[in-house]
Amino acid sequence: MNRRLRAYTYLLGFAFWSALVAALVAGPPSLETVKRAAPLVALALLGEELVVRRRHANSEGAISFSAVSHVAAAILLPPPIAAATAAAGIVIGDGLRGDGRRYLLINSAMFGSAAWLSAMLFHALRPAHGVWDFAAFPALALLVATRYAITSAIFAGGLATAGRGRYFSLLRQVGLEEIAAAAGEGSLGVLLALGLEQAPVMLPFLAPLLGALYASKANLERLREETGRALNAVADVIDARDPSTAAHSERVADYVAAFADAIELPRRERDRLVQAARFHDLGKIAVEVQTLTKEGRLTEEELAQIRRHAKLSGELLRPYSFAVEMAGFVELHHERHDGRGYYGVRGSALPIEAEVLVVADSFDAMTSVRSYRPALTREEATQEVLDKAGTQFHPLVARAFAAVVAGQAPGAALDEQELLALRRAFASIRPLHLPALTELLQPRSFVIAFVILGFALAGLSGWMLRALAAVAAAGVAALVWRLSDRSIERRRRRARAAARSGSADAIVAAGGFDAWTAWLDEGAPMPSEHPSRDEAEELAEARSWARRRASALEVRLTTGRTLLLSEPQANGGRLAVVLARRPRPYERDLLDEVVRAAKACSCAAPSPVREQRRTSTTDADARRAVLLVELNAFESLRCIGGQLLAERVVDDAELRIRAVLRPTDAVVRLGDDIFGVSTLLPEDQDLDRIRERIAEAAAAVSLPRRGERLRPQVIGEVGAAVATSARLARIDALLLPGNDAVPR
Repeated sequence: MNRRLRAYTYLLGFAFWSALVAALVAGPPSLETVKRAAPLVALALLGEELVVRRRHANSEGAISFSAVSHVAAAILLPPPIAAATAAAGIVIGDGLRGDGRRYLLINSAMFGSAAWLSAMLFHALRPAHGVWDFAAFPALALLVATRYAITSAIFAGGLATAGRGRYFSLLRQVGLEEIAAAAGEGSLGVLLALGLEQAPVMLPFLAPLLGALYASKANLERLREETGRALNAVADVIDARDPSTAAHSERVADYVAAFADAIELPRRERDRLVQAARFHDLGKIAVEVQTLTKEGRLTEEELAQIRRHAKLSGELLRPYSFAVEMAGFVELHHERHDGRGYYGVRGSALPIEAEVLVVADSFDAMTSVRSYRPALTREEATQEVLDKAGTQFHPLVARAFAAVVAGQAPGAALDEQELLALRRAFASIRPLHLPALTELLQPRSFVIAFVILGFALAGLSGWMLRALAAVAAAGVAALVWRLSDRSIERRRRRARAAARSGSADAIVAAGGFDAWTAWLDEGAPMPSEHPSRDEAEELAEARSWARRRASALEVRLTTGRTLLLSEPQANGGRLAVVLARRPRPYERDLLDEVVRAAKACSCAAPSPVREQRRTSTTDADARRAVLLVELNAFESLRCIGGQLLAERVVDDAELRIRAVLRPTDAVVRLGDDIFGVSTLLPEDQDLDRIRERIAEAAAAVSLPRRGERLRPQVIGEVGAAVATSARLARIDALLLPGNDAVPR
């Protein structure tokens, strides 16, 4: 307990107990009142003993069931006595429990104050006649809500003073995360009060309800703890398989924890991110030990194994409800901010949580010894993080992380606005998962609503009114059902008719959807000739999802639209349907039919390389040049940073080479870091200028700090002179139409 929390505890404790003693001295309770309070104190003690332990990444808490007694006391007893009843249960229960004495003062003040103030509100609002009827409902509901609001406010204040986050953010989390349980405990408290006051026969039947509530919470916490232990055990086994990465997951989790604490991430979001870091490499369980520890070149199959581990990590976590969001983070821990990662996810489509895992994982990898290279110093790795900010790493995350590992506060690297923007980028945990509005806005929901209304109105006085209400409700229900059914059938018929046109877009439009479609096969064109920026981003995001998921998928894109992705077709293509809104349940069958009807529309686009070569051949342009580009760096890069890094550098070089050429020019990979280029020289440029531009573009690729700058060699010839060089002639032959040996 730090100094601020101790002061907070003493202040609240002194204020509560002083007020309680003064109230009891000014108005001593009668013997009858004490006799009524005694069973509630006993029940409060029982509730304190029925404690369910819950453990988070770096904290331990307890859920007690004394709230049932506190609510009943607030209903049945005068406010000061209700406060004394609640406080007495805490003092006796926690006083006899060794681990509860540290927070004895603050807990007694918190629960006692909540019982006192909620009892005052209830007795002020309770109807004068004191009968348990619906007139008492507002007062009872406000009592339960007020008590929970006060305990949440005081508890959030304690967390804030202990340095666990900002007060209002903590208040929102604390207030929402247990609201369902609070409503259940409060309801049991109301029933207990009713049984004690008017119907004692109810009391034996309330005990099983309390037992069921206790058992459900205990089982939930037990399952969470056992699942966490199992996943941690798997993470430990994976680390132990490779001596060079032993305790890697723990170190990454420690880096993430230090980063989250430094930027004052809220407790629940912080714990979720640290857990994701701990489990980020679970997928390596499917990678052979020989592959993980191999010093030499990796085969294509071994590279594929390593690249799959991030996706498998997500698949291992996704079946657990508490880890669904973590699964999305860990499967992206090998992405890059510029979109050059495993799945091509970039920019706003890459969660900030994944960006933190990327930089923490990379930092630990750089500072650890590997079979193919020595470790970097912390200073070198920190500078590497800063050098790659904006390309490999998120710029704000990289700068803040570099400051944290250097022993500085994030404020030393980010200004207040940047730090605030970084905190806000993290996704909040939703304590309540309510159904989406689109799940409710469907014909069946309206029909059920009118049927319920009809039965409810049938209970009104007057047989004529009952009959008219019931008939009207049934008629409206039947009308809604009929109209919706006919509308869906019309849309289905239009979609089937449009299927004859061979256009997926036409089929979707005929089905009545505001959407665009695209086939995600290799070389497929954009969905429109002049796509908007959002459309281009949506297509790139759809392609990244196609790489990550092998089955049909429905997901919300970063633009707010909804992506429906079909199963892979026989030719490898997949249909992407991007809708302006999430489809309603009754529309899903129609969309499934649209996808089935559109399968015949799939057609592979011609290879850009072949199209360029056909054009240049038919043009017989004497200014067509063929060039050979050799980087001569793959092996040295592999020894410095590993084979995956070497592949990434060569990929970057290819992108930069393509960027200085025209879209119709051809670039093909001939080896590890060797490219063949076919281009039509513009009238205002000669071969030497093209060679210079290609060499400058390749040399500009960002390399690890221990790597030497690329010095590419570029040779080439124009027109008939291409045939005079055997190597260039082979490249020219590879690009001839009908040659199936064209490299990727």
